[in-house]
Amino acid sequence: MKRHRLRLLTGCWAVSKYKEQGRIQGGENEIVVEVARTPPSMPYPRSGAGRGNAPAPHPPGVPVDVDHRVESVASRLDPGRLAEDSNAAVYRFTKEAWSNLIPKEYAPSRTLLACLVPVAVVAIGIGLLGVNIPYVDQFGFIALLARMRTNVLTLSDLLAQNNENRPLFPRIIWLGLARLSHYDIRLELWANLAIAIGTFAFFAIHAIRTWTQFDVSAPSMLLPLMSFLVFNLAQWESWLQGFQTVMFLGSACVVVGFFVLTGKPTWGSFGWAVFAGGVGAFSTPNALLYWPIGLVVLLVTVPSNLRLIRSVLWTACGGACVFLFMAGWKGTPGYSPGAIGTDVLSRAYWVTNFLGAPLMTVPDLAFPFGVLSVGVCLLTIGHLARTRNWKPLVSYFAIAAFVVASGFLVSMGRMRLGIVQAVAPRYLTISVWYWVSLLTLVPLIPLRGVPQRVFYSLICVCLLWHTVWGALCANAFHLRMLPAYETAVSGGFMSDEVLEGVVRPGTYDEARRYLQYLADNKLSAYAVTP
Repeated sequence: MKRHRLRLLTGCWAVSKYKEQGRIQGGENEIVVEVARTPPSMPYPRSGAGRGNAPAPHPPGVPVDVDHRVESVASRLDPGRLAEDSNAAVYRFTKEAWSNLIPKEYAPSRTLLACLVPVAVVAIGIGLLGVNIPYVDQFGFIALLARMRTNVLTLSDLLAQNNENRPLFPRIIWLGLARLSHYDIRLELWANLAIAIGTFAFFAIHAIRTWTQFDVSAPSMLLPLMSFLVFNLAQWESWLQGFQTVMFLGSACVVVGFFVLTGKPTWGSFGWAVFAGGVGAFSTPNALLYWPIGLVVLLVTVPSNLRLIRSVLWTACGGACVFLFMAGWKGTPGYSPGAIGTDVLSRAYWVTNFLGAPLMTVPDLAFPFGVLSVGVCLLTIGHLARTRNWKPLVSYFAIAAFVVASGFLVSMGRMRLGIVQAVAPRYLTISVWYWVSLLTLVPLIPLRGVPQRVFYSLICVCLLWHTVWGALCANAFHLRMLPAYETAVSGGFMSDEVLEGVVRPGTYDEARRYLQYLADNKLSAYAVTP
């Protein structure tokens, strides 16, 4: 039988699973499907044979709601029913009728096109406004680049602290890109975009599977709206600075790691989740939070026969990772871990602004959006507590908990600088995943009609405003860096006035030495020097 193209990605997956189990056959114009009789009151497969009138166990690998949908639509289309008993029924469908079983909201062509629009906007922004000149933290990387080119680079160099980070894996990426391009910093910007695209694609696939598993019909604009959150010019600091690989890679490892950890309980999945934690921790320090949150995830999701050994191994791996990270680590001036328990109300206000920033980057105005997000989260938790269908959603709550904890962690070093730091564009790279996780859960709660439309419309309006505001800020940032780039290209002298657009005050002489190295070796902007 020819593979039948369905309109929904998860529909294709479901059909392939039916085929694997020998439950689907057919010719050129018809499809015969065996449908398990599992009542809607049993939302997830259960092990063991049923008793009394209970149905037989659901075939593994096929979401129960797919069977519900097949039988529900079958009753309306009245296909030929070939056989029937208490546990299953066999139907004959035309291919057209079978394709109509799957809702059209997620037609790949339309949904993919809508999701790609925000990506295209960010890509255009990077192409037009990215500048091939180091900026602030990237100047320190030039020393590593010089050591690599003279073959004296060591692992301790790669593990060296930069601010609060130990960006081992971002440095490996930067060195590889520098070797390929004469240190064209714009390649780092494109690498960051590629990481974000991969992370969102991974998340979107799991979101669609979640909606399918719960048999809910999410609004057709929800995935594009989530894409608009992740790929928004409000994050202009991250999109236009190569150093922000630390944020993109760290967030990617946390998001992917939690989904892998809550997936199939195989040792391979466990190993990949541990690997993600190591890469994340040595990309950005807040990824260390992945380990304690992951331990809780393990305790509530892993089968009881594996719970102890995996919890011990997870704790050991996490402890080793934290030990290696903290060995010789020094806090930056003003960083005070002990302050986390002080000034509780001000800190809670700061973190609530941090959570609301993906929709409003104006200090204090972000607070109501943070409160709104907490309300939606509590409403979702209450609804799932009543239905007791929360385990398949643990990964989303883990991501949300990670972002909230990250807000408190960031506050230890940035709260002293004012509320403006809570809504800094570079931190949106982390906090957007809080909102994307919440949006995935919204279709599962009783939010319908006018409240639902108002909620989604409010988010859309905020993101449109963010796009305009972010574009203006990105252009100003571009103009700020441009004089240094033009001076480098022309081979002119880097005055203090020119350098203040790309380095911190008081570091001008050090920056000139680094730029001289780039000029001597025809790297970065100096690669095109006449």
